[in-house]
Amino acid sequence: MKCHEQLQTWVIPGILGFYQSCEVTVCCLLDHDNMAHNLFTLLAFESREIPAVQSTSFLTSKNECFGNRLRLIVTQYHISIPEAIDFCRTVEDGARQIDTPLGLLQIKTLTPIPPTFVPKDSTQIISANRVLKNNFCGGSMVIEWYGSKIEINEMLTEKESQHMALRIRELLPIDLFTISDRIGNILFQLQEQIAFSVLSGTKDSTTCSIIFDKRVTNPQKYYLNVMTDHDCTLTGFQAMGEVDKKELLLAETGGPYVITLIDTEYNIPIFQQTTSIIRSIRTGFSIVGNLDSVRTIVLPDGSTEQIIINSFEQISVGNPEFLWKEAVQQRQYKKRMDELITSREFIRYGKGRNDRIKALCDLRTLMNSRPDARICIWDPYLSAGDLLETWYFTENYGLELRAITSNVIPQNTKVPLANWIEKQRVLLKTGSNQYGVNLYWRVQHGMFGFSFHDRFLILLFSDETPRVWSLGTSINSFGKVHHILQLVSNPRYIVDDFEELWEALADPLCLIWNSREERNNG
Repeated sequence: MKCHEQLQTWVIPGILGFYQSCEVTVCCLLDHDNMAHNLFTLLAFESREIPAVQSTSFLTSKNECFGNRLRLIVTQYHISIPEAIDFCRTVEDGARQIDTPLGLLQIKTLTPIPPTFVPKDSTQIISANRVLKNNFCGGSMVIEWYGSKIEINEMLTEKESQHMALRIRELLPIDLFTISDRIGNILFQLQEQIAFSVLSGTKDSTTCSIIFDKRVTNPQKYYLNVMTDHDCTLTGFQAMGEVDKKELLLAETGGPYVITLIDTEYNIPIFQQTTSIIRSIRTGFSIVGNLDSVRTIVLPDGSTEQIIINSFEQISVGNPEFLWKEAVQQRQYKKRMDELITSREFIRYGKGRNDRIKALCDLRTLMNSRPDARICIWDPYLSAGDLLETWYFTENYGLELRAITSNVIPQNTKVPLANWIEKQRVLLKTGSNQYGVNLYWRVQHGMFGFSFHDRFLILLFSDETPRVWSLGTSINSFGKVHHILQLVSNPRYIVDDFEELWEALADPLCLIWNSREERNNG
């Protein structure tokens, strides 16, 4: 069945919902020829009637530009259900342009993705919900076309594309910054409006009930399935046909329960959610202090400060967690820590011993891990000796390293910066024949750039999210004292700061080493 035919079936009242209109959200770039290029388009079917007076709402202002004066436009308008189906048919027929209130929207070549059911967020966060509208009920059926980012990448740099995505996120709950693989896509969203589930229970049992919308005429055609798993095993499973008003008694496993309702006539999921019953609560309450509970602090300048101290008490209510679950969770935690150490995402060094050799080996392994990466080191104490012990052990010819250090060492040793730079150059020249080395090294000092403290190892890829490790200490003491090497969860912000500082240090007075110039100068 073609996508527009599938859509035509699903919008029939009572199958997935009771839709009467479709809200269209278009995010696009307007070029110098007033051609609109699709960034992201979402067609969300709604139960409200189409407005009597049609209007187009523009969320962006006229001067919001990115790249080479490309204007960002975010707009919303409503169309009828037949118009939405025609929109789908036009995309499916391979059209390169779609008629919108903005004019013709350029969509280039799109690839259909198999229809997907996206559950709502619950105990698990579903990434697709970051680009869907209000997927708060039982979930949404989604028909999606994938649009290659090649054209957008030709129009915007990666950083410009990120800033554009952040601006869209400010205007709407559409997160193309995090879910960047959706840039260029077109989505049709049919939010489930048929039924919802209710969990209730006692100390020893849990019951699942389904509440249908009063407009549903044949609840007997639905099939209910409830599962709960733990440690990759099924610890509970119940199923029931002809749901209607029956209740399903579940085994008491503590959850979470995965509840799925299926339409057996059309063989589609109506909703799915992962949920649990709250059987215990741990919380606390604070009692605000008064003038009788004051801490006095004498500051270095002789002044004093007074801090009113509050009291806090923690309370727990309900049944404790199953002992067998706690034992499994402890074992899973240990296994996860072992995996993090093996993948070098989290390693502790120097706990009462000198781990220098192992720590250097780990750094070299990370630098060697991807021959297609650009490596960056950001360390205020970075010296030529550090580079010779780490970067020069990489095995891929021409692998690029960009390194930033600071003038902390020459300041602490009272050595003129120019003399210290020359010493680093001599150490590199005498320490290696430079075969296959592609090193670019700059120093932050004076009015150039901004001072920094943290230490990072950065791996940049052409078509993947960067990976960034916090070193925990400078390379000159890496492994010698207690510190932690750990993968950073928000790498793009660190990469942005590094690249901003790198550009600020483009002055020749900040240059320590440039492999290309060294080769040209013999």
